[in-house]
Amino acid sequence: MKRTTNLNRKRDFIRWFLGKHQLKSPEAARLLRFILENDHILKKVRFVENIRYYSDAVLISSTDSNTIPYILRLENQYYFDVEEFIHCLTASPPNRLYVWLSFNKDFICSFCPHMQEKSASGSLTRRQIRNLEREITEQILLRESAEQKLLELIDKALDKGSKEEFFRLTHQLKKIQQG
Repeated sequence: MKRTTNLNRKRDFIRWFLGKHQLKSPEAARLLRFILENDHILKKVRFVENIRYYSDAVLISSTDSNTIPYILRLENQYYFDVEEFIHCLTASPPNRLYVWLSFNKDFICSFCPHMQEKSASGSLTRRQIRNLEREITEQILLRESAEQKLLELIDKALDKGSKEEFFRLTHQLKKIQQG
């Protein structure tokens, strides 16, 4: 019974996120719907507020967040196409999938009481400011890393003469740069 309750809470949180937030990348909603529809994947999901140290991780951002549109990573390999990621996730699911649903923390949800941390005056504390600075720096580094990886893949596509792959990858690069 506890397992069912836990799955229901995960489903409720994902549905809440999809219902209340516009995503920076609409195709990322396809991944969240896939997770919702597949209990064997949903069981492996652990929600976190940072995916930096996880080899099997997903970041999906709402338009009101300061993070890049999405990061898809399995076994420390980055994916830039949601469909390809879903295929790999289905073929070889990880033991745990760490998911960060990034949204404006001022928007409080009933699932996230820990996000209500503010000082008594309502302004940010020095610790919170340092944490925000660290998060922003990490996001910049993640974005730069993703851009570099995409540039390498674009070069390989050009070397192979693959027009379709080149256009798909440059489209992903533009989305990250606009992010």
